[in-house]
Amino acid sequence: MGWKSHEEIEKDSLIFMKLNHALLGLYAWEFIVSLDFDWAVLTGKKKFRWPLIIYFAGRYLLLFAMIGITLTLDTPSEINCQALCAFNQLAGDAAVRLASINLALRTIAIWLHNKRVIVLLVLMVVWHWSLMLRGMLLTAIWVPGVGCQITNSNTTILAVMFIYSMCFDFVVMCLSAYKLVPAQRGTKGTHTKFIGMLFTDGLIYFLTAYV
Repeated sequence: MGWKSHEEIEKDSLIFMKLNHALLGLYAWEFIVSLDFDWAVLTGKKKFRWPLIIYFAGRYLLLFAMIGITLTLDTPSEINCQALCAFNQLAGDAAVRLASINLALRTIAIWLHNKRVIVLLVLMVVWHWSLMLRGMLLTAIWVPGVGCQITNSNTTILAVMFIYSMCFDFVVMCLSAYKLVPAQRGTKGTHTKFIGMLFTDGLIYFLTAYV
């Protein structure tokens, strides 16, 4: 039985559907339990800072993308698959890139706004988003009895996007580690715990994105 056989495609589609449902449930739970932070910012209990725009945009775009993907998999009636799939890809890709920007902003702060680091990361971010815009072109149709199916996409650009995303996050993590590891060894107490938390969070994000 080949990878492109009808039976294998049906099996893989079922696995993907169940995985997406599980991920949506997990993310929805995390989203709900952390809504108190959103409310605190909205009501002014937490001071608003401009990087929170990027944080909230990524947070809500990912939720909408996962809901949209679930709709393409579960809806029993015909829908505009082209528009929905294009939105899913745009929202999902943007959420991933906004998460990388959040990590980059943290790295810039760790480097005390070093101009060379800022220029490097800004250039990498611009190239990151340009790849995303080039990879947005896809064709999706409604197939009776099956649902939305993507019939055409630029797989080469998509592969380059994923590889570049990993390289970008790796560079950001290395820049953070270069500053944080020596600082952690040279300090004690609460400051050390804070530095350790920053490094651990960055490492966990990188490993999760890589997997």
